[in-house]
Amino acid sequence: MKRKNLLAVVLIAVMMSGGCGNKEAETATGTDITESSEVEVSQESEPPISSEEVKQEEITASPEPADTDSLITEKTDDDLDFFYLDDNQRFAGVEDALANSKTREQAKAEPAEAPVDDKPAEAPVDDEPVEVPVDAEPAEAPVDDEPVEVPVDDKPAEAPVSDKYTPEEAIAVYRSLMEASGITWDPSLKGNWDETIGKYPIEDWNLHMDGYNGCSWGTGWIYLEKGQPEWCAETDLESFAIGNSGGISWTKYYLEVTGSDDECVNITAWHN
Repeated sequence: MKRKNLLAVVLIAVMMSGGCGNKEAETATGTDITESSEVEVSQESEPPISSEEVKQEEITASPEPADTDSLITEKTDDDLDFFYLDDNQRFAGVEDALANSKTREQAKAEPAEAPVDDKPAEAPVDDEPVEVPVDAEPAEAPVDDEPVEVPVDDKPAEAPVSDKYTPEEAIAVYRSLMEASGITWDPSLKGNWDETIGKYPIEDWNLHMDGYNGCSWGTGWIYLEKGQPEWCAETDLESFAIGNSGGISWTKYYLEVTGSDDECVNITAWHN
């Protein structure tokens, strides 16, 4: 509508300027020009439109693609059209504006863009702990086929040296010396000792000589200190050489151990 009003004004201005420049033509064809001007004005002129009607028309009427030139205020030398939006000058080609233009209904029909949340979504937290399968069977240790070599000490450990014999050692030393000197070991010299004298306590042996048929006997001890069994054997060999009161030597002997402690071994001996 604004474009039609603008064309009407321009046409009237052209006709008026033509009339002032050529009086004769106006006189000769005054009637025609006047009629023509009235016709043009009557065709193009329209009653004035109020501002409220203009606003209502802009709201209700959708712009037509052919009328986009009316929205462009000016053109540049580069054939770019520009217009003002929010007091800022904007440039655009007519073809681009037509290609990207939309009707009011199309703009309303398009869905609004959803707001973008820059925060990443938090992963759900599982409060239940994850059970790890337990292997009831313990892992077997690796077996090394090669035996471990233990260092061998060729030297045997030296036993501590003692200055005493054990009871068994003391008796063995004594017998070896006696028999090495020709004295014979004879268990028969004991006789019926166990049935007569031997069944009583040692302190009463002298009281029960009746019924005994064995050889002469005596009680004593041999010390365990080294050298003592040897001394006892030498002493007894001297006594055996003397023998009884008739000058007969003793050549047989027998002994039994009746007890021992840390100092000596107790014996009962027979001789003949």
